[in-house]
Amino acid sequence: MELRDRDCRVTWVKPDKMHLTVKFLGDIDEEQADELGTSLDRVAAGFAPFDMALEGVGAFPNPKRARVVWVGIEEDPLLVALHGKIESAAEAVGVERDPRSFRPHLTLGRVKELPKRSGLPGRIMDATFERLIVPVEELILFRSELTPKGPIYTALHRARLGG
Repeated sequence: MELRDRDCRVTWVKPDKMHLTVKFLGDIDEEQADELGTSLDRVAAGFAPFDMALEGVGAFPNPKRARVVWVGIEEDPLLVALHGKIESAAEAVGVERDPRSFRPHLTLGRVKELPKRSGLPGRIMDATFERLIVPVEELILFRSELTPKGPIYTALHRARLGG
């Protein structure tokens, strides 16, 4: 599957930077991060490691107006339950719930410019790949620092599923 298009500017995510954002926290202070880390340990202890399936390619808001190109994650009741527990844990330390529904995905790229002549929308709609199974074994609380060369992620806390 080739999504790259010389007619548009896309910042592609490096494979080692790809991750599933279960909850975006925004700016939180050190005390909130510490409290959330403790809560994530409790949440993670209640879930055994599981697998998630990657499938399908799409774009937000849609392929013809793509701003984010993504690979989807198959709907899974365990992942939905985990998201709900993390939302509650974040709310308990003062982070508002996200009013949008949870749409799990891995970001492949961020579109900076999408000219009308670009073939990217068609490539997104036609993209296929073999379903891929990925193990989920831990929750990681990341600090994200945006730089001109891309984001720098620093793990602040790790919580193993199943304790």
